Amino acid sequence: MKIRELFEESSLFRKVCLCVGLLLAAVPLFLLYYFLVNKTVAGLADIGFGIFAVYFGVGTFIILSNFGAFDLIGYASANLVRNIGKKDPVRKYNDVIEYRDSKAERRRKNKFLFIPWYIASLIYLIIAIICTVIFNNL
Repeated sequence: MKIRELFEESSLFRKVCLCVGLLLAAVPLFLLYYFLVNKTVAGLADIGFGIFAVYFGVGTFIILSNFGAFDLIGYASANLVRNIGKKDPVRKYNDVIEYRDSKAERRRKNKFLFIPWYIASLIYLIIAIICTVIFNNL
């Protein structure tokens, strides 16, 4: 197996790397909040719930995007940018339906991209719940 195949869009290895990267990316935020704002277990619970909310929200936006919820916005912004400064703009897509159909293949490949975001958010939710239970029992 080549390294290029490991990082293909649909590979499990890429999703695992994304999940681990998301978990590691939030650790500095966790530590920064703990040492600069609130040096208690409740502070760890607060930032854990915050990171959970952000990751869960991004995962939900990915799901909505895969269903085509933002196609109209993408089509309109692409046409707006294309039309600024041009006297005779050439349209790549005639309408939103054609734009949506052109994105269908890419959406099939990235169908389960939200799973690493949800896994990382679930881990931070568990950490936040554990910190809350510890804080309430102190």
